[in-house]
Amino acid sequence: LAYPNPASDHLTLKVIDDNIENLSYQLYDITGKLLKSNKLTGSETLISMSKFVPAVYFLKIKDNQKEVKIFKIIKN
Repeated sequence: LAYPNPASDHLTLKVIDDNIENLSYQLYDITGKLLKSNKLTGSETLISMSKFVPAVYFLKIKDNQKEVKIFKIIKN
């Protein structure tokens, strides 16, 4: 779960699965440029969006190297 969407200052990534040890996220802009990447540290991860311009972004969730989910994020 990724909320709020549209986002302004931050985005919360909530994982319901208990097994998060191999999970990470990558945030991309509309052109596919990687902007931010990090491992998930708990069931809820806060991602700062304040330095990004209003646009559409893609948040990829990966388990090791396997893509699990892609969120389309709108930044206000």
